[in-house]
Amino acid sequence: MIYQFKLGPKQYPVEAQVVGEQLEALRIRNNGHLTPRAIVDGAAPESSPLHPLFEWDDRRAAKSYREHQAQEVLRMIVVRIPEQPIDADPVRAFVSVRIETEPVYTSIGTALGDDAMREQLLAQAMRDLVAIRTRYKDLQELAALFAQMLAAGRARRFEALTRRLARLSAEERRTLDEAAALIERIARTG
Repeated sequence: MIYQFKLGPKQYPVEAQVVGEQLEALRIRNNGHLTPRAIVDGAAPESSPLHPLFEWDDRRAAKSYREHQAQEVLRMIVVRIPEQPIDADPVRAFVSVRIETEPVYTSIGTALGDDAMREQLLAQAMRDLVAIRTRYKDLQELAALFAQMLAAGRARRFEALTRRLARLSAEERRTLDEAAALIERIARTG
């Protein structure tokens, strides 16, 4: 993997490749997950390559602030996949997912390869798109794009519902059919 920082005003005192490799090593040591706390703990020794990324003066910053810095580092590191064309855009190297109830970070490859994590990413992407649509709904130039986004969201929800229905037992399907028939009768009789 070739790690890079996203373009932005902040400069980091450690090369992106070193940061990405260290984060990946921490992720592996932590059962495939990264948390800001694990990053701060891993960066605490002065010998750690990640150490210069954090403010260690406890008069100026508490551990929670360093965890915030760790989240920033996770959001800023991107990766280029060597097998992809040279002009392919880099993607985030680490993404946030929930394991049970705890938010953790994992590599993009791990998240995309796991059905549950991939669903979480898709759900977040749809929430982000809805937020963008809400923010820019008055721009008529984007109306066609927003219509396509809405259709994609509906199609995704339909697919998810279809998958859930396929997992129902025969008795659950009968109960659901009976409920649908009852609702239809009530609707017809007004």
